[in-house]
Amino acid sequence: MKSLVFEWQIPGVRRELIIALIKSLPKPVRRNFVPAPNYAEAFLGRATPLELPLLDSLEREFRRMAGISIDREDWHWDQVPDHLKMTFRVVDEHNKKLKEGKDLSELKGGLKDKVQQTLSAVADDGIEQSGLHIWSFGSLPESYEQKRGNYRMKAFPALVDEKESVAIKLFDNPLEQQQAMWRGLRRLLLLNIRRR
Repeated sequence: MKSLVFEWQIPGVRRELIIALIKSLPKPVRRNFVPAPNYAEAFLGRATPLELPLLDSLEREFRRMAGISIDREDWHWDQVPDHLKMTFRVVDEHNKKLKEGKDLSELKGGLKDKVQQTLSAVADDGIEQSGLHIWSFGSLPESYEQKRGNYRMKAFPALVDEKESVAIKLFDNPLEQQQAMWRGLRRLLLLNIRRR
């Protein structure tokens, strides 16, 4: 899940969110964008939601409208009222709340180990393997889906470098999968070159 989708909020709250973000700017910057409701309306009329991250879009459109560049550190999400921020709730397969918060990245980081345990638990016998020295496992799927309770788990298998061998492990996102796969594939090639 990417926070880009959520930082734009739902359409009914978007105007109020933009006004709050304008009001979060330091006064010397903010005075270029008053009245805030007018700039919020103008922004919403020009911007394409979800095309860019919200702050990128605000900075671009406000630069076009007022000729003023806004530095990223001038925005203060912490001054935006909580009711204008999405609340994220992570539940397990029994719908029991594991964690809740306003910051998706922080939630993801705090649950990394739990996600890895869950991915390992839902893996069919055989997809995760270790101690591999040759490509003896057929083709590796780009993604792997498994139903767990009422939820579908999607994982991304990759070869993982274990120094003296490689393993097949599941990752929760394709970026980590690609990084691990590159290192794992390199290790598998090195192991096979040494054997010859």
